[in-house]
Amino acid sequence: GELEGVESVQVNLATREVGICFQPGKVAREVLKQRIRDLGYEVVEPSTDAQPLDMSEAERRRWRARKYELIAAILLSLPIVGVEMAHLRFPYRDWLLIGLASPVVLWAGRGFFVGAFKALRSRSPDMNVLVALGTGTAYLYSVAAVVMPQWWRALGVTPHTYFESASLITVFVLLGRLLEERARVHTGDAVRALLSRSPKLARVVRDGVEVEIPIAEVRVGDEVVVRAGEMIPVDGVVLSGTTTVDESLFTGEPLPVEKGVGSRVIGGTLNGAGGIRMRAERVGSDTMLAQMVRLVREAQMSKPPIARLADQVSAYFVPTVLAIALLALTIWWVAGGPAMIGHGVLAFVSVLLIACPCALGLATPTAVMVATGRAAQMGILFRKAEALEKAHTLNVLVLDKTGTLTEGRPKVVNVIVADHPELFGSPAREKRTPEEIVLELAAWAEKYSDHPLAQAILKAAPKRNLPEPEEVQATPGLGVLARGRGIEVAVGSAAFLRQSGVVLDSDEKLFDKAAAEGWSPVGVAVNGRLAGVVALADRLKPDSRDAVAELAAMGLELWMITGDRVASARAIAEEVGIKNFYAEVLPTEKADRIAVLQENGVRVGMVGDGINDAPALVRADVGFALAAGADIAVEAGDVTLMGGSLRSVARAIRLSQATVRIIWQNLFFAFFYNVLCIPLAAGLFYPLLGWTLNPMVASAAMALSSVSVVTNSLRLKRLSV
Repeated sequence: GELEGVESVQVNLATREVGICFQPGKVAREVLKQRIRDLGYEVVEPSTDAQPLDMSEAERRRWRARKYELIAAILLSLPIVGVEMAHLRFPYRDWLLIGLASPVVLWAGRGFFVGAFKALRSRSPDMNVLVALGTGTAYLYSVAAVVMPQWWRALGVTPHTYFESASLITVFVLLGRLLEERARVHTGDAVRALLSRSPKLARVVRDGVEVEIPIAEVRVGDEVVVRAGEMIPVDGVVLSGTTTVDESLFTGEPLPVEKGVGSRVIGGTLNGAGGIRMRAERVGSDTMLAQMVRLVREAQMSKPPIARLADQVSAYFVPTVLAIALLALTIWWVAGGPAMIGHGVLAFVSVLLIACPCALGLATPTAVMVATGRAAQMGILFRKAEALEKAHTLNVLVLDKTGTLTEGRPKVVNVIVADHPELFGSPAREKRTPEEIVLELAAWAEKYSDHPLAQAILKAAPKRNLPEPEEVQATPGLGVLARGRGIEVAVGSAAFLRQSGVVLDSDEKLFDKAAAEGWSPVGVAVNGRLAGVVALADRLKPDSRDAVAELAAMGLELWMITGDRVASARAIAEEVGIKNFYAEVLPTEKADRIAVLQENGVRVGMVGDGINDAPALVRADVGFALAAGADIAVEAGDVTLMGGSLRSVARAIRLSQATVRIIWQNLFFAFFYNVLCIPLAAGLFYPLLGWTLNPMVASAAMALSSVSVVTNSLRLKRLSV
């Protein structure tokens, strides 16, 4: 039943994990643990470090035990099958069969009965109930036929034994589970590959001496020594030495990256030919590698909307199957009389076994597991499985200009001076050019701004020790107003300058001149007069044109969105190959433009850097956040694209298409298999065609269906996108 304080429960059959979200103020952790134990399950606390989706030592022991149990069950079942199939008759034959079948059903198959008991106690019947009822019925009916033959004959029933069915059913289901388990473990290969990048030991300097310690003991601030050819153990900054580092796992860049003093390095990357000393800055669960694994596992635990179909069906599936099995038994008994009760028992058992919902429960989570792991290998991190499903449904894709199409590192390319010589003093007295004065004034006003354009101006301006502004007023997305030294300097867009009382008139053509070149114009005004326009340019990323062409070829309607003037936006859009664009859009207005597009009934994706376009990423149906360098903690996006490549968007969409296709295939196989086989198992075709389904065949088919679903999902591992 429900427990107050529990907000949500996520069950993942592929990882065999349950994630529980609860309110600590309403339900104590220990109460929750005890309730779980009461249901017969083990409580495992999540580790602070990301752990591989691999078999734990306890699971390995259980797997080995099941393997040996399966071998023993096969060895015991073979003589049963031989005796039954050859119709051998000898003294105490049936008692021998009981002796051989009992360990198979009651010992090797005990897990089914224990699982069925737990499921019934929690009022959530599952496949264990069906298997336990199927094998238990065949076994008990056979034992009763041996122990009480006269009683059956008195009822007009010729007693038959089905020990071979009970035994082989147990063998086939155990074999199916072992194969399924082995295949299931492979669905976590991608995450294990990520974690294998992290070394077990790190070499740190303690009290002036190099010592090797477990990586879990490395602390922030430790000096770490990394030799040539070693994996870098944690995230940090290079203190000494030069080297090249293979960061392809995180950035997608195939070539090694040069690193020197002050460079940031990422744990899990491969050091090249040089040795370095570094300061640890992020360790344990805070490293980029741990964040990657955590994001992948969270996505794997989440459910896409398509999974709700399977959940809704599963809720009624087992009770419905039980009803059909009982109905089949009853009809055989009533229609055929006591002589046909054996057929009724076989039909009852076959229906229970053929309809086990294992394949249905595995159809979605196995595909999601493999897909999110494959995505991580390509530098694509889906935060939720819902985004994985929705990405392929997008009709429109909106691309932020700065940092998405361009490198996000603008540079000053020109300074256009206004025709107001009185603002610059006498050329004979001034040892600076008017261009330098314009840059210096802009840098003075923008001194404490972290905007990319402001940083570019500060970098280009003459390095002079200027006094601090007395007052600074910043308007996000527009500009900044600074006062001091007896002057007032306004820096920003033409609209911001007008808003600040600057009279532009004919000077506005300077903005148009810069915008016509595809540059971003930033006006600089002193005491209400325009001193000049600083023109900045941000280079297109090398793959932007190809990425745009690829996305357009996929049938997506592309829009560019930017705060630049119309002329500048048009020049960039034409250069990259985008027909539609929004210009002069404030950061706070980007989400509104997304909403306008959505009102037309289309699904809209947004691609940005997550810095000043976070609301738009949230408003979009799917938000793609380009992560730069070691920063993958972009909270706004549904999908984080590491390395900042726009081509990853196309890969993510194609992976979404393939994943949804695999899920539908899995669901079709599971549903079609049951719809086709249940009537056959019940004996519906027997009166007309003489067709029926042996319980042994039913159990083998059931096991095969689960394995085939997992195997079909594993095809995503080899997907080339």
